[in-house]
Amino acid sequence: MLITLDSGLLIFKCIEGQIGKTDTHLDVLMDDMMYPAYSTAKIKNHNQKFEDSEAFSISQSQNRT
Repeated sequence: MLITLDSGLLIFKCIEGQIGKTDTHLDVLMDDMMYPAYSTAKIKNHNQKFEDSEAFSISQSQNRT
């Protein structure tokens, strides 16, 4: 059944980045969830090293069109 639906695994890795603002967070939003699926710790400087990774399971509901 799972093979016939659009499903998979999303893996992302945040390594580093140049952030425009400090004292903020990097949020990853998935689907139409009310809250972020992933959020970094507070970003303290403009050149930030994250070295975080996260995995999400994505599955299509049978009732969705």
